[in-house]
Amino acid sequence: MEIERIWQHDNLYWHTMSRATPRQGYMLYTNPALPQRYDPNHAGHFRLQSDADAQDAIHDIIAFYDALGFDSVAYVDHRATPATLAPLLVHHGFVPRTEWGITDLMVLDSFLPPVHNPRITVNTVISEQDAHEWAMLNEPNPHSSPAVMYALGREEIASPSVCGYLARIDGIVAGRCLRYTDAGISRIEAVFVAEHLRRHGVARQLVAQAIADATIHSELVYLFATYDYHAAILYQSLGMRTHVHNATVTYVRPYQEPT
Repeated sequence: MEIERIWQHDNLYWHTMSRATPRQGYMLYTNPALPQRYDPNHAGHFRLQSDADAQDAIHDIIAFYDALGFDSVAYVDHRATPATLAPLLVHHGFVPRTEWGITDLMVLDSFLPPVHNPRITVNTVISEQDAHEWAMLNEPNPHSSPAVMYALGREEIASPSVCGYLARIDGIVAGRCLRYTDAGISRIEAVFVAEHLRRHGVARQLVAQAIADATIHSELVYLFATYDYHAAILYQSLGMRTHVHNATVTYVRPYQEPT
């Protein structure tokens, strides 16, 4: 099934920036170099058979991440099983972080290329300087220092399966994104434009280039977008369509010091 292929691909994507530890019916992802970040440090891809399996998995997740001194984090996608997984997580002290917005899974229907803006150029990340500039472009984050965000950026584009893109407007570095391609599927990720250079069409040209390249290499192109944000409207204008509303929810159990 197409949607399940995407979730399998999502699992592969997390391998690019973390160590993936397979369990029976779920995965544990870790990157100790990025201890503050939930994106590489979380459990996910839950395909458990029963409530008892879910209970055992939750206990394992807590013990695993507690041993590292990390918050226990579970990414629960819309196909996760059993259906009681979410309430079981809550019962064990996990809290759904819905304040971050609702995540929609969008899949390319038919690519609609934008009108080219001669002020904007988009190039792939090739040199060390490119990689540095890519990683320097980050949204200010109240939970992670600039150094951690920079390290995350370097991790995100280190894999040979990842292609980074840098956009410039009038020669000034303005935005970045990446394309992860494997098994005939591409994911567009990490889209960001510097705040003072927004509303000039940079994101449109940037994502359009990534999608255009993805259509050459892949039969299926997808991304995740926060519902009801400007970005989702942009993606729709390029031919992306929402296939799953509220596709994944993040549950967090804060780390508790041993007593």
